[in-house]
Amino acid sequence: MITYTKNNLREIPAWLKTIIVICIISGIFLRFYNLDGKLFSNDETFSVTYIFGQNLAEIIDTKIVSVSELQSYQKYNANESLIEAFQRIIDRPYIFPPLYAFIVQIWARIWDFFLTDPAVITRSCSVFISLFSFPLMYWLCFELFQSTFVAWMGTAILAISPLHLQYAQIVRTYSLLIAATLLSSAVLLLALRVPKRTNWWIYAFTVTLGFYSNVLFGFVVVGHALSLIFDAKGKITKAIQQYLLASLLGISLFLPWLYLFLTKPGLLGYSVEQVVEKESIGGLIQTWVRNIPRIFVDLNDSWVESSKPFLLLQRVSFPLLLVFLFVSLIFLIIKIEKNKHSMILSLIIAGGGLLMFKDAIVGGSFSTRLRYMLPYVIGWQLSAIAFIAYLLHSRSNWQQKLSKIILSSLLVLGLLSCVIIVQAPSWWSFGAPDYPAIAQKVNQLSKPIVLYDDFGDALTMSYLLQDNVDSHLTKRADFHLQNSLTDLYKGYSDIVIFKPPQNILEKLQNNRHLKLIPLFQSKGIFPDKPNAWKVLRL
Repeated sequence: MITYTKNNLREIPAWLKTIIVICIISGIFLRFYNLDGKLFSNDETFSVTYIFGQNLAEIIDTKIVSVSELQSYQKYNANESLIEAFQRIIDRPYIFPPLYAFIVQIWARIWDFFLTDPAVITRSCSVFISLFSFPLMYWLCFELFQSTFVAWMGTAILAISPLHLQYAQIVRTYSLLIAATLLSSAVLLLALRVPKRTNWWIYAFTVTLGFYSNVLFGFVVVGHALSLIFDAKGKITKAIQQYLLASLLGISLFLPWLYLFLTKPGLLGYSVEQVVEKESIGGLIQTWVRNIPRIFVDLNDSWVESSKPFLLLQRVSFPLLLVFLFVSLIFLIIKIEKNKHSMILSLIIAGGGLLMFKDAIVGGSFSTRLRYMLPYVIGWQLSAIAFIAYLLHSRSNWQQKLSKIILSSLLVLGLLSCVIIVQAPSWWSFGAPDYPAIAQKVNQLSKPIVLYDDFGDALTMSYLLQDNVDSHLTKRADFHLQNSLTDLYKGYSDIVIFKPPQNILEKLQNNRHLKLIPLFQSKGIFPDKPNAWKVLRL
């Protein structure tokens, strides 16, 4: 194994060390910045519904509510004890395992004494979990490269990754999955380097922890198996036997929840329709290629208005970054010894390659969402780190200079990306980019009421609307608007219907006593389908 020690490492310039320190500190600070200013996505509303178990059904079609009342359904239930909350979560399993929900329940009850905004309370839990990724990334890089500087470099790259920043601020299990992936991978390398029984017991625990974090952790376990098989050249070695025993033990401890998930009714409202639709091979490849640089640099989102210099910088940096990343991958395969590159390549293959192959052959678009391929993301980061480390520790002066240019450029562009993203009202990982613009239109009305068909939309918009805006969650908008317009909505200056289903929209448009005016028309994916309509009575 090549180790990068002080003996073969020339002096690292102070300016490069300073950039690394600034990036790590900034990465911590930016994760907590503007938590209440970012769009609360529909996925997050599903999460809080699952975690806190508030009964929104009691207000559907029965009650007009204020913004603050809507947000009260996104807090923990004070009438429910912690044990009762845990029992409810287990009795009605969600698509994600319960560990994250348990942590948020405890976190919310503690911080409810100090904070009032439910978005800040729940999101800060994800941020706190994401901070564990910093020392875990350091540990994993040290296990791979046996260099403290390379470990600090890897930590800095993770700290200011625009993708890691976004998923650290979302009320989903992604930050927990990232931490579990880093921990399990580092422990496996430790167990291989120091094959004590205790280390394999710890690895078994990390497998259980990973699965209870997110079922997508299964790709990590497959990646670890591939790594050992590559190193053993297909032979059944003692390391493989120990791995099989430890991983099977870890998986067996996850089976009780899996049984509950398969046998109990579960929580309604979660859909995967977006990722089962088949895409063309060309479209898939285009998305795959576009997503890889976003792991490191993300200066422009087509949904969010940004300055032309940032757009130009992204267009220039993306192809250069793609060339660098693919060169690093090829170099990793050819030059770096197997006990380093097998782990990295296996995370890329198992964490993303399998989903890509599935989508290309069977259909679907799971592989176009990086949130489903976070081990793959970590693999690409480690590939870049390995290549930079090799150049940095080369005896060639020009290769050392090139490594410093690449590293400093990655860190500066990543930090700039994070600064831009945390200030934006939304970004691609948060989804629903039109909502802030719609809310701005609604807030300009004197005393409006908004009608929703979907509770996720209502909860999301509650963080964007002013206190004078009321809401009505209804599955009968056509009935209320046609038969009860005068009484039910009397006193409101304007009536807005938000994303009405096509059948209700057609009924209202065919009613000669009503007129629907588009309040906001998207300029994005569906330019011919307004998301919000203002209803006038003729």
